[in-house]
Amino acid sequence: MAWAKTPDTRMRAEFYPNAAKTDFERLGCVARRSAHSRGSTVDLAPTGPAAPPRRDWKPGDTLTACTADFGIRYPDGTLDMGTGFDCFDEQSHPAASAITAEARRNRDTLSNVMAKHGFSGIDSEWWHFTLRDEPFPKRSFDFNTRGR
Repeated sequence: MAWAKTPDTRMRAEFYPNAAKTDFERLGCVARRSAHSRGSTVDLAPTGPAAPPRRDWKPGDTLTACTADFGIRYPDGTLDMGTGFDCFDEQSHPAASAITAEARRNRDTLSNVMAKHGFSGIDSEWWHFTLRDEPFPKRSFDFNTRGR
């Protein structure tokens, strides 16, 4: 929440090319209490032999909009999903129509696999899934994970 309220926009092109960070809470991109802190929500993107190799980002590297075509945007090591991972844009909505047929197939495959294993997605992020039968739906966990 604190990050969303800062004027720092260094990573704008890469993660939110068409949005203002100050709108993130209203848009549901960030929350004071995240579903992730319940231990039953995961953000993930498929990778594998068909995905181009991931390149480590270095300060000074050119940033490209996460909504750019697959071969142009940052090579994050994932399959073509229509946008980069963690791209806060309407094009990241699972039902977005302005994506390639390959990206549609990849999104549908990911969603179907997650549903088969008891997870539901949300309307705004193709990568976000929550276990339908959460063991702790009203409890949040807060612990340090650094160094683990």
